[in-house]
Amino acid sequence: MTNPILTPRQREIVELVANGYTRDQIARKLGISPRTVTQFKMDARHRVGYRLGVIVPSTPMLTALCVKYGEIDIYA
Repeated sequence: MTNPILTPRQREIVELVANGYTRDQIARKLGISPRTVTQFKMDARHRVGYRLGVIVPSTPMLTALCVKYGEIDIYA
């Protein structure tokens, strides 16, 4: 990826969400609060929306756009 949209931490969190982890599971795994996970997701939605010129109304839309544009990998 030559010019990534997300920060490394945002990418890590969105990948975990896309792979089925809950907010609480992500928080425990990364050693951060659930509220911080929510904030990272919200920041990622704004960042992707700004860069692509679209409104990203939900986390599923965020993950779909990130997969489409090669921002994250989905594990099988």
